[in-house]
Amino acid sequence: MRSRWGRLLVASLAFGVVWLLGGWLLHEGFPRRLAAGMAVSFGRVLVVGISESDGGRTSVIGVVLCLVAAVCYAAGVACQKLALRHASAIQVTAFGCFTGIVTNLIMPSKQTL
Repeated sequence: MRSRWGRLLVASLAFGVVWLLGGWLLHEGFPRRLAAGMAVSFGRVLVVGISESDGGRTSVIGVVLCLVAAVCYAAGVACQKLALRHASAIQVTAFGCFTGIVTNLIMPSKQTL
């Protein structure tokens, strides 16, 4: 149950931050219909959050980690939008995959074969 709430929080907040970053940094504007959709999305977060809460006992570190994940995801999407101005979609995708491979190769694995 908790993971569903976390995924919903991250997804809804990330889309809102992407919208704000796109309108502010990328000068894409703030369309009214998109603002209405964001309001519905945040309303959904509130409804699910209230229904899934257990009397107000919430892990602060969990909420902070969800917010950090949402902001990092939104920053990645904004960077991709900027990169797509200068490169094709296949180039941006290939570079992202290459970056993920290198990052995973650098990180030490705790698993043994």
